Amino acid sequence: MQIIACHGLQFMKEPVSDKMLLVNLACGGSYIDAPEWINLDYSTANTAVRKANILGTLPFENGTVDVVYCSHFIEHIPRERVNYFLTECYRILKPGKGVARFVLPDFGEICREYLYQRESGNHAKADFAVMEIIDQCVRLKSGGELGALYKSLKEKRDNNIAEYIFERCGENISNDYHDKETGGRWLKLFKHPSFILSYLEKKYCRFISLLLPSAFREQNISFAEIGEKHMWLYDEHMLTSMLAKCGFTNIVRMPFDKTLIPNFPLYPLDISEDGRPRKGKESMYLEAFKA
Repeated sequence: MQIIACHGLQFMKEPVSDKMLLVNLACGGSYIDAPEWINLDYSTANTAVRKANILGTLPFENGTVDVVYCSHFIEHIPRERVNYFLTECYRILKPGKGVARFVLPDFGEICREYLYQRESGNHAKADFAVMEIIDQCVRLKSGGELGALYKSLKEKRDNNIAEYIFERCGENISNDYHDKETGGRWLKLFKHPSFILSYLEKKYCRFISLLLPSAFREQNISFAEIGEKHMWLYDEHMLTSMLAKCGFTNIVRMPFDKTLIPNFPLYPLDISEDGRPRKGKESMYLEAFKA
């Protein structure tokens, strides 16, 4: 099994098959390159990842998918469209055996962490918890306050707080700005035509925004990348209730390194090479079945 970073190509609808079918929705930077896996994302630069509008109708027939895996995507969906997305996940799963594994930030855990660190006098860590909750909900530019913090910590070589951030959310600060420093960003633009189109679209949007009143533009227009902003945050109770309303049963919270899904590749999807949770301690893992 192989993990590859993904960004930009086309999607073809999958035929109905009697074989095991596992779907990775909004795969981001991690996916499984194997025949039984279908990896979908909004943009991709590799043929192992198919381009799809994941917020629309999912490109699978009713009851044809064995497993749906979705990591750190639900929080990016506009609040009014989350129910439709979860209903689509339920629709494509096989009756009586289909299961979904959802991974996302746990708002309750982050809040508890904030209170613990503040009351313990660890104010830098408490401040990070606040920024972790709020920044991605309100940022108006790519990277936001978190990006600025990561860059500052890297320059200061503050290993203590950097290790804490890695533990919390899986962000390896030492690598975050490699592309910008080495020119890798520009190499990507010329290597993949889809990146060039995306770059031109951003420039066009910025130009159009200049026609808006400056006060409105500065408060309401965001130039964060697609997938950067959090539209909502959920705790276990909230997500469990939403899944139940969509028809899911036997909704169970799992540790990052455990699953009820046979032969599920916890590594590399949820466990990193060093045995840590790939998306940090802030995440929760819910598995839900289709009756």
